[in-house]
Amino acid sequence: MVENLLPAHAISGCDTEASYYGLGKGSVIKVPKAGYELSAIGNTDAPFQQVLYQATAFISACYDIKENTDMSHTRLLVWG
Repeated sequence: MVENLLPAHAISGCDTEASYYGLGKGSVIKVPKAGYELSAIGNTDAPFQQVLYQATAFISACYDIKENTDMSHTRLLVWG
C-alpha cells in the first residue's frame, strides 16, 4: 500500500497537474487498498505499455469501472 500512495496521488491530480472530475483523495486512497498495482508509475525503466495499463486500470477503478484496459472506453463510460 505504501509504495502505491505517491503514484496514486500523482495520477489523481496533485499540485502540478490537473485532477479528475469527481475524484477526491478519499476515493483515490481506497483503490490501492483494493490491490491495484502502481509500481510502473514514476519508474523510468518500466515499459510504456505497463505504465499505461496500470494507470488505465487505476483510473477505471476510481470510477467503479471494473476490468477495463482501454482509457478511451473509460472516458466514454464516465462522460458519455
